[in-house]
Amino acid sequence: MKRLVYSPSINAWVKTDTGVFDLSPYVTDCTIDRRVNSVSFARLTFRNPKIPDPTNPKKQRFLFTEHVRDDGSIHPMLHPMDPIIITMTRLKGRPIQVFTGFCDTTPYIQLYPGTAQLTASCTLKRLQYTYWDPALPFVQEFMLANGWVITKSGTALNPSAEQRRRGVEGELSDSSIGFLLYQILQQVGGWDQSDIYIQGLPPKIGKLVAKLYQDTAKEEAQSIKDFHDFLHDLVGASYYGSLGSTTLSGTTSNNNADVNLPEGDISGTKVFEGTRVAGWIAPILQYARQHGWTGQVTSGFRSYEKQKELWDNRANNSNPVAPPGTSNHEGSKFPRGAVDVDTASAEQLSQILLQSPYAATLVYAASKDPVHFSHPHDGSY
Repeated sequence: MKRLVYSPSINAWVKTDTGVFDLSPYVTDCTIDRRVNSVSFARLTFRNPKIPDPTNPKKQRFLFTEHVRDDGSIHPMLHPMDPIIITMTRLKGRPIQVFTGFCDTTPYIQLYPGTAQLTASCTLKRLQYTYWDPALPFVQEFMLANGWVITKSGTALNPSAEQRRRGVEGELSDSSIGFLLYQILQQVGGWDQSDIYIQGLPPKIGKLVAKLYQDTAKEEAQSIKDFHDFLHDLVGASYYGSLGSTTLSGTTSNNNADVNLPEGDISGTKVFEGTRVAGWIAPILQYARQHGWTGQVTSGFRSYEKQKELWDNRANNSNPVAPPGTSNHEGSKFPRGAVDVDTASAEQLSQILLQSPYAATLVYAASKDPVHFSHPHDGSY
């Protein structure tokens, strides 16, 4: 089977001192380096033909390096910081704008006929070369004026937007990042309001991201189980001798000697510092530990029987207890799962999580249950 492969057509326009010039008929090569969270670059190679001098038809001059202006003066047509737009077209009549920016280098002089070249950076170039020192008082005042605070760790946080986002299922707020970027472009970059458009997040993005997270968590849990089984078989973890029939840590399987395991399905769980918790919670607790949390987990994953035991004895428990079968502590797969921590460190853990990527993933129940953390997907404990 034969396959037809062809390159898209290239169109480029540069805004010069004398107006917008269409480079498209002269382009011989184009390379664009699109980068995420960084400045993108473009390089255009184009013909620089000789054309008759409008002031003297007997002479010829290079089009781009010997441009004759209306007053008869001769100058290069293109200059650094001239705005440039590049489009590519595969389907006729459907061009796609792939680059917008400013020229970096442009041809100045050419001694013999041939091609010329220009390079350009995307519009982020203006911000890249705008002086910005986050330690200056101005930056602190600017952030506060737009509803943001800088924490001791250097993280920017929007408290009001964070509170609005917590507990809202299926929706994802940008925490006013779009508005903050808009203000930076205007007040710091000096952009005109009519030149700025920041697109909003697509609807239902929260549910899509949550589903991807669930799928990833399932795959991770299966991978961990497969690896565990492989290591068990590889090193020969079975025991022999007179202790072979002795109960270890409440179970007759040495596979579970890492912690006292509850009965029932434990797939999807992990052990964090001796306590079994939902698998997706373990890395969050590890993150908190690395960022200064000094507390301990007092309760993690529970079996139905353990939850029933707590429920039957709830009169003697100072914290809320959910009926068996409804507690997040009985779940191991996102968004179910929960941990309780010691009372003294609960507020500390809450503050660390609020300043982390997990702010809306593992949420503090606060006054509802002062030791409890879980995902607020249904309001249960």
